[in-house]
Amino acid sequence: MVMRTLRTYLQRVGTVLEAGTVQEGLRVFEEHTNLAGMLVDVNLPDGLGTDLIREIRRRDPVLPILMLTGSDERGWANEAHALGVEFVFKPIVTESLERFSARAVARASSGDDSLAAVVSELVSSHGLSPREVQVLTLSLGGTPRVALTDEMGVSDNTVKTTVRHLLRKTTADTLDDLVQYVMRAALQRRSAPENLARGSSRPPARRAH
Repeated sequence: MVMRTLRTYLQRVGTVLEAGTVQEGLRVFEEHTNLAGMLVDVNLPDGLGTDLIREIRRRDPVLPILMLTGSDERGWANEAHALGVEFVFKPIVTESLERFSARAVARASSGDDSLAAVVSELVSSHGLSPREVQVLTLSLGGTPRVALTDEMGVSDNTVKTTVRHLLRKTTADTLDDLVQYVMRAALQRRSAPENLARGSSRPPARRAH
């Protein structure tokens, strides 16, 4: 019933590919490079959905992922936050699915992977955590700082701590500065990808105060 409801809703916004196991999900991810996003159930026949998410995050730090579970165990929510993915308990509230779908489709419809490429380089070069990547990608998508708490489902103190760690790692002064840097680097990549030197995804140094 849950899968039928999800399929019916998602088919209104795009093509739906289904996988019933961790291995099938990984194969779909590998064979379809233009995925807008993924919905992953925690409990799968051959393992945990978190195993699949962890492997996908290793390869694509910014793909929108929504993790689902029918369990009321709050530890799954903590795991989702640690992996930098969105999370809902079943039965799914339509509003949550609508928000996730809108963000995923908007990212996919841009027809450009430059932002994702720059973020991926930052992950590799600066050791960003999944939660830090989530803050950055939400900010790149236009989510205001004051709305990050609701979007991520965490406390304001957690958001503040995550932003502080993100800025320290990237040596940026503010989150807005970092967002502007990533957007400029993505624009440069689009306009002259052959001129991008190795290690060019270096955020601006923190200004002295």
